Amino acid sequence: MANWLVPLIILAAVVATFAHCLKFQFVFDDPILIVGNPFIHSAANIPRFFTEDFWSGIPIAQKSFYRPLSLLWLLTNWKLFGADPTGWHAASILLHALNILLVYLLAFRFVRPQANGVLAAGAAATVFALHPIQSEAVSWISCFNDLLACLFVLISFHAYCSAREIAVAPRSFEGRHKALWYGLSLAGYAIAVLYKEPAVLFPLIPLVCELIGPGRLIPGPCGESAPAHANSAPAGSTETDTPVRPAFLLLVPYLAIAACYFVLRTHALGTATTPQSRILYWSTELLTIPEVMLAYLVHLAWPAGLSPFYDTPYQQNLSFSAVILPLLILMLAAGLLLCAARRTAVVLLFASWTLIFLAPTLHLGIQPRGELMHDRYLYMPMVGISVLGGLGIAAIARRWASAPDARRALTTAVALIGIAFAVITYHQSSFWEDNLTLYSRGVAIAPLNGTAANNLGAVLLGRGQWDEAMALFQRAVEYAPNLFLAHYDMGLGYYEVGKYAEAEDCFKRALHLMPNDPESNLFLGMSYYHTNRLPGAVESVRKAIALKPDGVGYHFALAIMLKDSGDLTGARAEFEAELRRDPNHQPTLEQLRLLNQTTTPPPAAPPARR
Repeated sequence: MANWLVPLIILAAVVATFAHCLKFQFVFDDPILIVGNPFIHSAANIPRFFTEDFWSGIPIAQKSFYRPLSLLWLLTNWKLFGADPTGWHAASILLHALNILLVYLLAFRFVRPQANGVLAAGAAATVFALHPIQSEAVSWISCFNDLLACLFVLISFHAYCSAREIAVAPRSFEGRHKALWYGLSLAGYAIAVLYKEPAVLFPLIPLVCELIGPGRLIPGPCGESAPAHANSAPAGSTETDTPVRPAFLLLVPYLAIAACYFVLRTHALGTATTPQSRILYWSTELLTIPEVMLAYLVHLAWPAGLSPFYDTPYQQNLSFSAVILPLLILMLAAGLLLCAARRTAVVLLFASWTLIFLAPTLHLGIQPRGELMHDRYLYMPMVGISVLGGLGIAAIARRWASAPDARRALTTAVALIGIAFAVITYHQSSFWEDNLTLYSRGVAIAPLNGTAANNLGAVLLGRGQWDEAMALFQRAVEYAPNLFLAHYDMGLGYYEVGKYAEAEDCFKRALHLMPNDPESNLFLGMSYYHTNRLPGAVESVRKAIALKPDGVGYHFALAIMLKDSGDLTGARAEFEAELRRDPNHQPTLEQLRLLNQTTTPPPAAPPARR
C-alpha cells in the first residue's frame, strides 16, 4: 500500500498545480492547428492523415512533420470537446499523470524497496511531475504530441525490461510471457514514432542496455547495480547468478519498424529526413550548441525566467564566454556523471536516455530562426533526468541508513522541493492563460526576439491598440527581417486604417518570403482594389483562390471586383461559388439580390386596347 501512496500524493499535487489550466484559452498555435483547421474536423480525412504531412490543412506551416496518430488524436478530441479548450486541457493533464506513474515505476525498477525504493521513485516522479520546465508541455494544448510520444516510449521500455528481465526480481517467465512483453514493446514503439519524430531514436535505449549488459542493470541488495565497467555480477547478488546475456538480434524488429516509418514519411513528405532548408552554416550551429545546452542546464537547476521565447544568439566566432566557457562547464557535468556511472551502470543508462532524446533539439540548423530552444523539448529527456535525481536520493539515503533522523530530514527535503516546484510551476503555467499574457511574457523575457514582438503586436492589433501594435511590428521586422508574419501582420495593420500603399509594400515583402501564401495574395489584391487598380486586384485574388479555393470571402472579393469592372456574368459565378462554401453568407445573398435586380429585364408593356 505504501508503494502506491506516494504516487497518489504526487498526482494529487499535479492536479492541484495544473487545475487552473482548465480555464485557459487556446493559445499560440492552438487556434490555427485546432479551431481553424478543417483537416482535423472530419473523419473522412483519416486516410489522408497517413499520407500527408501534419500541417496539411495549414498553408503557411512548415511541411516537415509526419505525425498521423497526432492528427487522429486531434480529430478525436475535436469530436469530444469541439472548440471548448477545457476538455483539451483536461486531456493533457491526464496524459501527464499517466507519464508520471510510468516514471515512478521506472525509477522503482532500478532501486530495491529495501534500499529506499519508494523514496527514490517518489523523488524521480516529483521532479518529472512538478519541475517548472514541464509547464509549457502540460499547459499548452499543442504539446499533446510530446506527452503521447513519451507515454508510448515509456510503455515500450517497461515492456522491454520485462521481456529481458532487466531490473526486476528473477522470475521463471515462460517464453510465451516474454514474447507478449516483447510484442508490447514493439507495438509501443510503433505507436510512439507516429506521434512525434524524436521517438524514432528509442531503439538506442535498448542498445545501451545490451551494451552495458542486462545483468549489470539488476540492482544489488543495497540498491546499487553493478559498475558500468564490471565484467561480472556483484558479489552476493542472487539475481545475477544466471545473468541475462546481451541479445542484439532482438533490436532488429525495432529497426524494421523505424525503416517502415521512414518509408511512410518519405511517401508523405518526399524525404526521409526534413524538407526544410538549413538556415545556418555547420560552423555556426556547432559553435552555438554549447550555449544552448548550458541554457537548458541552467533552466533545470534554476527554473526562473522561463518563457515561450528566449534571446539565444547565434555564435559565429570562437568566443571564450559564449563557446569555450559553456563547453568547459558541460564537460565538468559530464565528468561527474561518468564518475557516478563507474559506481552504478544505471546512471550510464539514464544519462544516455537524456542525451539521446535531447539530441534532435540540438539540430539548430533547421529550427526556425530565433527559436533555438523551447522548454517542451525537454519533456522526454526529463525522464532520464528525473530518474537520475531519484538515484541520487537513493545513494544519499544509503549513506544515512544508520541515521533515522537524517533519513527523515531527507524525506522532508524531497517534500519541500516538491512543494517549491509546485508553487513555481503554478506561477509559470499561469502565463499560458491567453495570448496577451503569454506574448507579454515572451517580450519581457526575450525583448530581442522578433517572433515574440510580432505575436504580441498581432494580439494588440486585434484589441484595437494600433499604435502599440505597429511599434511591435517595426521591432519584429528589425530583429527578424525574414519573418514572414512580421511583414504580413504589419500589412494588415496598415490595411485596417486605410493606408493601402503602405499595406501593399508589406504584402509584397511577405510574398517575397512566401510567394504561395493565399492571405497575402488576397490582401495585396484588396490593396490594389482600393487604389483603383482592378486588373492587378483581380489577378492577385484569382491567385489566392487557386491556392485556397475554400478561403472565407475569397470568391466574394473577386465577385465584387468583377462586378465593378462590368463582368456581371463572372461576378455571378463567383457569388455562387461563395454560396457553395457558405449558403448563409449574408453579404453574398444581398449582392446576388442586387445583381438580379440590375440584370432582370423590365416587364413587357401590356397590350394596347383596341
